[in-house]
Amino acid sequence: MNKWPSLLTGITIGILIAAIGILIAAGSAAAEPPSPNGVRPTLEPPLHLPIDATETPRPTQTPYPILPTLTPTPATPICWCECPCTPPPTPQPVPADFPLRGKGVAGPLHPDDVTGVGATWRYNWNPSIGDWDGIVDVPMIRDASQLDKLRSGEWDIGGDVKIILGFNEPDLCPNQGCLTVEEAVPLWREIEAMYPADEGWLLGSPAPSPNNSTWLLSFWYQYLHTYGEVPRIDFIAVHVYVWHWSHVARMAGLIDTYQSMCESWNKNHDQCTYGLVITEGAAGAFRQTDGSYDYASAITAWDAFRDYEIGPVADAPTSTVKAETTGHAWYTAHDDPYWGFCGWDITTALWGEPCSGDPHVAGEPRTPFGDYFAGLETD
Repeated sequence: MNKWPSLLTGITIGILIAAIGILIAAGSAAAEPPSPNGVRPTLEPPLHLPIDATETPRPTQTPYPILPTLTPTPATPICWCECPCTPPPTPQPVPADFPLRGKGVAGPLHPDDVTGVGATWRYNWNPSIGDWDGIVDVPMIRDASQLDKLRSGEWDIGGDVKIILGFNEPDLCPNQGCLTVEEAVPLWREIEAMYPADEGWLLGSPAPSPNNSTWLLSFWYQYLHTYGEVPRIDFIAVHVYVWHWSHVARMAGLIDTYQSMCESWNKNHDQCTYGLVITEGAAGAFRQTDGSYDYASAITAWDAFRDYEIGPVADAPTSTVKAETTGHAWYTAHDDPYWGFCGWDITTALWGEPCSGDPHVAGEPRTPFGDYFAGLETD
């Protein structure tokens, strides 16, 4: 077998490979600067490159052109009714004779529970009212079952106070109002008809729990969608609880939300004339390991909430509908296994021994909360 062709082919390939290697090496040597000491120079750039004195520096970048100042042209107002447009009315002051101005008490058992802390009004979550001399007793339609009894005539709202507090925490089930927005809207329509504005009745809004302010806004829009007009709401009822410092800003934000809603409804729909009323509001004193309750921290947190957002409770609005809350009912007069928070080792009571479970009688001593609330001035 002749091996010469194969040998020549191998020699040729070897020569070609060697030539290619020489060319690559030559190119690399030309690309790198010569090294005087034989050490391969680094290819990493220095951190700062000096500018040679003879080199022309890069010119400064031309800034974006400054546009001329334009004078805005007043826009022609868009009229959704007969032109020329009438601007929304200026919010009016809350009337001085509004019965829920200043301090109230939620759930008192005795007249002394109210007058003993300098309050002037109270309610107890149902339409029945008492005959407590000098105290405004406010009826509430707490849920659908109470409305049923009023509709049938089994119950009646008596007295001279023509104010209705709306559904109590309708977003919570089963122990509170327990109504969806869709269920609440037609019921509210009935309440409006049963207690008309032209007879002097004022309606306080449904009062959702502090964690669900969106319920009321959804209710408002659902009513508008259903009936083509806004619901009758003369004031917004608000629930506020400050259990600890982390709640201060959140509850202040809740007040902000409701104030914005009230201002809008007042300006655009002549509603919410009487502002915001805190129908349940309190700080909570936690039980300590020695059995005492930390009233001092609770009162400090509540003061921070008032200073942060709404100012002193007594400073009801005098020049604008929504500057501050109109009134505030402290919750609750006495700790109670059903109404109170003793199951969580928290007390909010104004009167009596906290979380004792004893029957509540007139003349019990005030708690530190009672002393604090009594010291808040009213207008």
